[in-house]
Amino acid sequence: MPTSVLRDGRFDPVRTRATGVAGIDDFAFTGRGAPILAALNGPGEVIRSS
Repeated sequence: MPTSVLRDGRFDPVRTRATGVAGIDDFAFTGRGAPILAALNGPGEVIRSS
């Protein structure tokens, strides 16, 4: 379940959705919904969450 803004302005609790992803340098939201892009330092890769 994605984190979202509730009607009263509070946020849903944050949840860990990925593990074992070391060296994240930066991340970006792709728009509406849960997916994000994360840039990994070590291997020089970009990964996408689902």
